[in-house]
Amino acid sequence: AAAGLITRAELVGKIAELTGDVVEGANYAFENAKEKLMFLNPNFNFVTKGMHVNGMVEGGRIVIPPGFE
Repeated sequence: AAAGLITRAELVGKIAELTGDVVEGANYAFENAKEKLMFLNPNFNFVTKGMHVNGMVEGGRIVIPPGFE
């Protein structure tokens, strides 16, 4: 992925691009998993409000780490 990059600016730009690709892929996978659960369980009322790709369960609540809102 870094082949042919010569300057630091090019490398930093490529890292930013790849980071964006990873975030996009994670969001896609998260939304896809939610949709599959809802499709496979049509008679179950899933509550998806408050779900977040970066959310973690802490103390019985979903907590989103600072900077990931």
